[in-house]
Formats: sequence, structure tokens, C-alpha cells
Amino acid sequence: MHMPTPTAPRHPGADAGPDATGTDPQRYARVRQAIETIARSAQAPSLEALAQAAGQSPFHFQRSFVQLAGISPKELSQALSLERAKRALQRATPVLGAALEAGL
Repeated sequence: MHMPTPTAPRHPGADAGPDATGTDPQRYARVRQAIETIARSAQAPSLEALAQAAGQSPFHFQRSFVQLAGISPKELSQALSLERAKRALQRATPVLGAALEAGL
């Protein structure tokens, strides 16, 4: 699966404030960190946990994530789980085992 890449700021070293693309580098970093957290997690982290780690309300975090990644955190988690199940099935893992391995 293609991992979404948040819209990259033109000046990733900037300390604060929007850059020329209108993207706050800190906002970009929070979404990037959430994408990495979701990708590493066997079970989908809750929106509340992701938002808390980003220091934002769940509503604001969800909005930022969708704007930068193009999909919601839940959609990303589901897509990654399906990819894990698909890989397990390709290794001839029984269906139930593949589902459990993928966290479905």
C-alpha cells in the first residue's frame, strides 16, 4: 500500500507559522508522526490517543490529518490492516490466522 505523505512544507526547518504552501511545519510533523504510529501499531490507535499525542483536540487533529494526508486516521489504519491480511494470505496463512495477525 502506498503510505500517504502529508503535503510537505517548503521550508521544513522553519520553527513556526505557515510556510509558502500555507502548511504549518509543526502541523505537518504531528500528522507525519501519527502516520508512523498508525503504521507501527498492530491494533488501530484511537483518535483520542493520536490527538493527545499531537497535543490537539480530536476534532482539530482529525481535520488536520485529513487535510494533509487525504484520508482519515481510521481509513489509514483499516487500509494497513487489510494490507497485512493480504500479505499473510499470500504466505498461505489460514484466513482466521491472517485476520488475527492483521488485527481484524
